[in-house]
Amino acid sequence: MNFADKYYLDSHGEPTREPESIRYALGVLLERFPSMPVEEFGSLRLKEVREAMIDKNLCRNLINKHTGRIKRMFK
Repeated sequence: MNFADKYYLDSHGEPTREPESIRYALGVLLERFPSMPVEEFGSLRLKEVREAMIDKNLCRNLINKHTGRIKRMFK
């Protein structure tokens, strides 16, 4: 998160909302798998996180964006 806070700045050097969105996506991930090693997290686990977002009644567009954020973090 330290990297995201410093990286996602607008043209005036002000923070954007992307770190906040990343924190939310990570929050859903950590609610579901609080102590799972990174090596064990795969596509089936990502589907479970996505289902948790669906259960929270998030819209499809937001779920897709959060899922993309999580995938980028693992890459």
